[in-house]
Amino acid sequence: MHSMAFTMADTKSLLEVWDLSEYVNVFLQNKITVDLFQELNEGTVAELLPIISDRIKFNAKLKEFISENKQESNPSSKRLHDELIDKSAKIPAKRPMRGNASINYDEAMSDIVVLHNFDDITSILEASEQGLIILDCYEQTKDLTKKARNKLVDILFLEARKQKKHMTLLRGIAEAIVKKFPTESRSTYFTSPIKKCDSGVKNKSLGPKGKLANKQYNFSKQTHLGHPKDIEEEEEKDDEETSATEPSESEQTSFMWLETNHSLLINKATEEHWKITAAYRFNIFKNSTENLTDIFDKFPVLKQSKAYTLIEQDFEYLNLTKTALTEDAWQSIYNIICSKNEAYSNDSTSNSLKIKLKTKDLSKNSQVAIQLQLLAHFLPPTAVSKIPGKSSKWKVSIGDCKSSIINHAVIDGDVEKIKSEQRAFALEHKKTLQPYIIVRGEKIENIEECFVIIDEVEYQIESVLQAFVICFKSFHVFNLKYPLESEHLYMIIQKFLEIKENTKWNAEFPTTAHVMKRVDKFINDKVVEQVRNEEEIIDSDTSD
Repeated sequence: MHSMAFTMADTKSLLEVWDLSEYVNVFLQNKITVDLFQELNEGTVAELLPIISDRIKFNAKLKEFISENKQESNPSSKRLHDELIDKSAKIPAKRPMRGNASINYDEAMSDIVVLHNFDDITSILEASEQGLIILDCYEQTKDLTKKARNKLVDILFLEARKQKKHMTLLRGIAEAIVKKFPTESRSTYFTSPIKKCDSGVKNKSLGPKGKLANKQYNFSKQTHLGHPKDIEEEEEKDDEETSATEPSESEQTSFMWLETNHSLLINKATEEHWKITAAYRFNIFKNSTENLTDIFDKFPVLKQSKAYTLIEQDFEYLNLTKTALTEDAWQSIYNIICSKNEAYSNDSTSNSLKIKLKTKDLSKNSQVAIQLQLLAHFLPPTAVSKIPGKSSKWKVSIGDCKSSIINHAVIDGDVEKIKSEQRAFALEHKKTLQPYIIVRGEKIENIEECFVIIDEVEYQIESVLQAFVICFKSFHVFNLKYPLESEHLYMIIQKFLEIKENTKWNAEFPTTAHVMKRVDKFINDKVVEQVRNEEEIIDSDTSD
């Protein structure tokens, strides 16, 4: 990009133009100017922009930017300013937010309780942790999220009530917000009431609108229903009743932190805030009708390439089992399933897989991948399901069962092809797309990469066994049912891990009852052996 030296301000401006403003802080911390953009390799870009879709956008915009500047011998930051102007011209004006308040002008004037002289709200926001997060969020992105706006109104309105100062118009507090956050629209927080004669075709008076007007209206309604002295008691009672559905202050703070910093690489702070929000998130997963896409949109940190560590953390929080699915444990499960469960002799696919399993110097990854594929041959699915809107029924095949757990991609391009096929299959059978694994390698005996696919998000995992473990854990973390195609196999894994909680995952299958019995025996034998070892240790200590 020639000889012109760009400043860090240019980096910030360019990222904002490219709709990547959330990464400004990351680039500034690493002192990456526009001059260095072209020198960034694929690995560095992946570290700076962990979310794949943002990484693709950055590379595309950078390519376009370099192409546009090739003809110029001296590109300058003025060009960036021009692009910012062009971008702002395309942004539609913010519409006034219409609340539910419907009160006349006189009521609005008598009921409004706000702080007098709300010229500078900085000190009020700096006095609370959530206020500091709002300020930090705006400093980084020059914008406020919906959640930040709502919390901003809560903080300022609470301060107005606490100090019990002179009454004034909500317009004043709205103007103070815009003064502090210039990109905000006053009409988001307050629009004046409109008289009937000025309402045009509506031909009726309209009360004040906006977040502050709604907040005041709700408070006024409470005040009119009872003595003001009782309001605090009523609010405390409401807090107790809604504690199960409303996040606590610490949870709200952590949610805001996660929303503001979701693009930063996952670190100890991320894990700590994720842990704080666990109880509330699990309540959402359990009681809402949201699908995986909604969940990942609500918590975008899950879209990061290393976010599978948060899924593992959540599973530990659930405390469903003390048994880990180690290599030894997996081998025990596999031996239990394949014992006395021979695939049909004319099943050429299973015969081929069993031969490959005996390959000399077979890697652990390939061994587990082949074993996962063989499970469906040892215990074929028997499920039959009626597809909504169709007269025909779907009889689950061995192939369906295998692909619901693990898929083999020969080349890189096959990964996207498999993902597309999985989406199409789910759509055709009117079912949800559930977590599964993709392994890539020229041959199944030579696995090079493995991925866990949850909704549209792709996690690259070090080992096939770890990928399967994360896949299994995700069903419990996100409160998902096991796939119909492989539910009978997942139930065996659940049994082995001694997850006894009576949940939606519990189901019985006559075709696997004998395997379940062997799992029970394995667990009992393990307990007996553990007790025997403990007794031997006690006897040894006594004799000494």
